[in-house]
Amino acid sequence: MPKAPVRAPIVRDATDLSSIETRRAIKQLDDPFIRRSEVKGVTLGTGDTLVKHQLGRIPSSWLITDQNANAQVWRSGPVSNDHMTMKASAAVTVNILFW
Repeated sequence: MPKAPVRAPIVRDATDLSSIETRRAIKQLDDPFIRRSEVKGVTLGTGDTLVKHQLGRIPSSWLITDQNANAQVWRSGPVSNDHMTMKASAAVTVNILFW
């Protein structure tokens, strides 16, 4: 039996209120700060450490939300869709918020 032809979906302009609100909500989900990930208990030292940020895309930015010692933390290498290379001025355990 032959298969029915595949038809392209019909695209309409959203005119009713629920469709407009749905599209607005979906657009807000693309906001980088809405889609964020906090990685807790990351141990950093004076050498390079790969930190998996779990975003599935290159982060817009990051923020240290907690640390257990006095140390400076910085990005020390390339950033990819799944990790960031980081380093600290001293041994420290941090929580990092990526967005």
